Parts: sequence; structure tokens; C-alpha cells
Amino acid sequence: MEHLTAQLINPVEAARLGIKTGWYGRKASGTIMTEVWGTEKECQMQISKQTGQRIPTVM
Repeated sequence: MEHLTAQLINPVEAARLGIKTGWYGRKASGTIMTEVWGTEKECQMQISKQTGQRIPTVM
């Protein structure tokens, strides 16, 4: 699977896309690849489970 990043979809973009506001895993191309999550951490954990990617740490 391609590298995914956690991205917050705001209410305006969510309405345009016909999806819920929240955190999604997205490809670099912008394609949404995961279900919606309530927090960035939950989204990153799900991405890690699905892809084996390491969860980024903030110093």
C-alpha cells in the first residue's frame, strides 16, 4: 500500500466530498483511503495497522 498521511477534512471540504468531517488517511495524490477517525492519533494508529507504517513522533 502507498504511504498515507493523516489529514483533517474540514466541514467545507467534507460537504464538497459528501463525507463526514474528521481525520482520514490520504495518499499523496489526495485520495482518501481510510474511514473517518475522531482524532489525529486514532487515524495514525489505524494507518499504522493497515500499512505497517511507523507512527510519527513529535519531539
